[in-house]
Amino acid sequence: MIDWLALAESMITSPWLYAVLIAVSCLDSFLPLIPSEPVVIVAGVYAATGDTHIGLVVAATALGAFLGDLVPYAVGRFVGSRSAGRPAPGTKRRAAHDWFVRELDVRGGFVLVTTRFIPFGRYVATFATGLVRYPWAGTRCSSGSPRRPGARTRR
Repeated sequence: MIDWLALAESMITSPWLYAVLIAVSCLDSFLPLIPSEPVVIVAGVYAATGDTHIGLVVAATALGAFLGDLVPYAVGRFVGSRSAGRPAPGTKRRAAHDWFVRELDVRGGFVLVTTRFIPFGRYVATFATGLVRYPWAGTRCSSGSPRRPGARTRR
């Protein structure tokens, strides 16, 4: 297995450090077994000493996390488009589907942000938003990208 921390420390003055930060943050978004926190902390410490640029460390980490959120969302969209569409009316699956869509309409950002603190919650939530075809704009906003306050994300 790759020792991400040792790899980052060996590249601390190299521009490749930012590629490592993007990769680790991206993988950590949907594979929690690859922790990005130690690598990001080490890069931040070295940025405080002037060995790296703090703005680039933050940008690379944010980009990696954003790209990592795209993976489960895209998988959910793909699986959702391959399935037969919405479940049949009157079934428990349809009731659960409709409930989740209603909850996302009302509390989409809250659901996506709070599930980040539950193990595998981030993956499950972004996968489910793709599955029910929640607009990418709503998912993107909860991933850290700005939008106009108060704008509705679902039509």
